[in-house]
Amino acid sequence: FDYGGVLAPSASSSISKYPNKDRIKQLFYEPELLIGGKGTLQRFLDNEYKDLHISSEEILSIFDTRERYEETWDIAYKLKQNGLEVGLISDCFYELAQRTRSDEVTRLFNPLILSPEVKFSKRDKKMFEYARDLVKDNPNQLVMIDDNVNCLDKALEDGEDPELLRNEIN
Repeated sequence: FDYGGVLAPSASSSISKYPNKDRIKQLFYEPELLIGGKGTLQRFLDNEYKDLHISSEEILSIFDTRERYEETWDIAYKLKQNGLEVGLISDCFYELAQRTRSDEVTRLFNPLILSPEVKFSKRDKKMFEYARDLVKDNPNQLVMIDDNVNCLDKALEDGEDPELLRNEIN
């Protein structure tokens, strides 16, 4: 599963109150931000995106206000109860990855693959090769569920069976 857009609304829906929302969205898709380590978000806010006049805590609060999609979480729980491995792949920045590792998320999703920890994003076929290598049983039966067709294309290139759910992005 993908986190933003499938298990919870994408951040795009949470930033509508900001007058510079398009610029904030642009920040979220910076390739270096998605694979950078601690402090990468602040560096972007201090330099390339200083025109936003927004703090890293305010950026994180955009994600904290999202409510999860209960029906999708229910599907994930049912799959796990039926003996299937249920994993999570997410493109996020380092500080958000730390918040994603809540007890509830780590109990349900294994493997939990976060872009700043593995140093590549879902826009890179390597992400799906990595996921497949982590799955011990039946790696040829992986299904990727995402809300972004661009990420699904990379899963398809790697031989996965991608499913589009809630096409909220593009």
